[in-house]
Amino acid sequence: VNAQKAMMFSTCGFQSGALEYARSKNIATVTFVEGKSLYETNSIGYNGYTHALPPWVKLPKFAAVLVSYESGVIASTQLNEDYISLIKDWIYN
Repeated sequence: VNAQKAMMFSTCGFQSGALEYARSKNIATVTFVEGKSLYETNSIGYNGYTHALPPWVKLPKFAAVLVSYESGVIASTQLNEDYISLIKDWIYN
């Protein structure tokens, strides 16, 4: 592509090698997920796909997650209107 910046989208995540390569080429990696997968709990045996979420949990039907890889650690940040500055900073810096 030979572009200064790029974005790569996935619906099934990225392997660490792909994330390393993307980082070295200044490519943002974004995964689309079901909103309910954003809910985390420490409860043993909880599976968000087979159990109903608590009624106070309000999640979008789908969500975008910015995935990054640095020093052997994969990190993710949900992208929504509250975090739009992350994308703007990445584009303009």
